[in-house]
Amino acid sequence: MMYERYVKSKHAEDKSSSSGDAINVLLHIHYGYPDTLEMNYFSGEKLIGVGIVDAGRDSLSSNYFYYDTACLNRRIGVFSILQEISLTAALGKRYYYLGFYIEENPKMSYKKQFRPNEIYEKGIWRELIVYD
Repeated sequence: MMYERYVKSKHAEDKSSSSGDAINVLLHIHYGYPDTLEMNYFSGEKLIGVGIVDAGRDSLSSNYFYYDTACLNRRIGVFSILQEISLTAALGKRYYYLGFYIEENPKMSYKKQFRPNEIYEKGIWRELIVYD
């Protein structure tokens, strides 16, 4: 299963899980919110990525993305983010939320590369200033 291979490759330090655990996680990711959209990405006939997006009244929120790790060099995660931004605009939504930004965590800090962006800190939305 693509999801299990992704987790083993990208989250090797996490506890290993059984196929049953993976299926339960996938069910929660795909169906845990009433307005969840699934964005599937193919290369020919082969599924190479799945993006899960939650739709709100005036926003889309990127929930989770997993992919065929053999396709890492294709940057399909970046492609998925760009598609989600396009979908946000096409649906007339005002906001796109990429998810938690944690500067100290490389698995979460990549989000600073997508601009313009804001963070909610101490009760106030402010522009995220990035020093490269």
